[in-house]
Amino acid sequence: CARFNYLSQNEAGIKGGTQKALSIGMNYNINKHIAVKLNYSNFIPGLHIKEIESTNFSVVQGRFQFIF
Repeated sequence: CARFNYLSQNEAGIKGGTQKALSIGMNYNINKHIAVKLNYSNFIPGLHIKEIESTNFSVVQGRFQFIF
């Protein structure tokens, strides 16, 4: 599964900037009770975002899901 997000905070006179993110994920069911989920996201912050540096950064997430 892949997803592209675009967030604009430049509405109604607010100059909050924009942020883009590309995410790629995979789900694997080991059996009906256990699943493994992996997700990779690459964030591209806009020039007006002050709390985050203006360089791209990546996040990798992994989880195990147990269904009872």
